[in-house]
Formats: sequence, C-alpha cells, structure tokens
Amino acid sequence: MTTTDDLIKELSADCSEVKPLCTWRCGLGWSVFATMFNYYLITIIGLRSDLVPYLQSAYGQAEIYTVMVSGFTASMAASWLSMPDIRQQRWVFWMPIVFLMVAMYAVSIQFLGEDDPSRMLFEPSIGQVLAILVALLIPAVLFFFLLNRAATTRIHWTSGMAGLALTAYAYTAIRFTMPIDTLEHLLTWAVFPAVSLGVLVWFAGSRFLKW
Repeated sequence: MTTTDDLIKELSADCSEVKPLCTWRCGLGWSVFATMFNYYLITIIGLRSDLVPYLQSAYGQAEIYTVMVSGFTASMAASWLSMPDIRQQRWVFWMPIVFLMVAMYAVSIQFLGEDDPSRMLFEPSIGQVLAILVALLIPAVLFFFLLNRAATTRIHWTSGMAGLALTAYAYTAIRFTMPIDTLEHLLTWAVFPAVSLGVLVWFAGSRFLKW
C-alpha cells in the first residue's frame, strides 16, 4: 500500500528548480534581435530613394528616433508586465505612449499644410507592405514564446505592449523602404498596416499568453 510520503516523493520526482526570469534581459535581448531583423529586412527590400533628404529633416529624424524608442520601451514594458509579481505596474504603459505622441507631433508638422504637387509621385506597393508585415511575425512569435515563460497575470497589458512594439518596428521598416508623399499616403500605407499588425499581435497574444 502506498503511503503518503511515497506519494509525495512520486509526485515531486519530476520537479526541478525554477530559475527566476530576468525581465530586462528578456526585453533587451528581444529588442536587439528585432532591431537586427528589421535592419536585414530593410536591406533586402531596399532603401527608399529619397532617404537622405528625409533623414536630413529635423522632424524626420525626430519621427524615426521617437518611434524606435517607443518600440524599445514597449518591448521592455511587455517584459516587465509579464512577471506575476509586484513588478506588474501600469505606469510602464505610459513610457512608449509618450514617445509615440512625440512621433505623431513630428509627423503632423511634416505633412499638415503640405500642398506641393511635385511631391505626389508615390507609387504604392501592396506586396512590399505585406512582405514586411509577414516577415515581422517571426520576431512576434519569438517574443510571445519568451513572455509566456513568465506566466503573466496581466495578459492584455502584456500582449498590448508587445503589439505596440511590433507596430513601431513595422512602421520603421515601411518608412525606410517606401517613399511617402502625402499625409493620406502615410496613413494608408504606413500607419494602417503597422497598427493592423499591432492589433493582430495583441489579439493573438491575449489568447496565447497564459498564467
């Protein structure tokens, strides 16, 4: 007859020590991987023809830098919120939002009131945008695999920050590879696809991540 002690030993035989996860290493490591992945993706697709004038603009630089910082802080916030302990503080949600608002201001300064017909030479490429969005699903899947190891209790917050990080990376890739002439083109071919990817990541993460 099996005793209580024997039952306890049998149930705990396969148990092993659980190593604590380091949130900043998870977020930083994924950010480095996603940045390198984005860099090679942009290199393969090809840089936009008017990249130099775009980056020479102070508002263009502010837009790109703040979007990139927003993506980085969003990935760090997702990693921070993934831990099921006191580190799940909602104030980290505002870090990427602040940088995103600065980027939106820089964009509005660039395009609002722009009526120069010589700039309206943009030819959209649906295949190029889809290639960027599909390729970025690779770092998205990797990020969810890392976040799921932490067993988050704030699934929507964590997946939402992950979605925001992917939105920033997708937007950056589109802006570096595709000329944008008007605000309408920007909203149609950069903002909408990037936000759609972020919403998809948030929707999938809210169902994939588990406590």
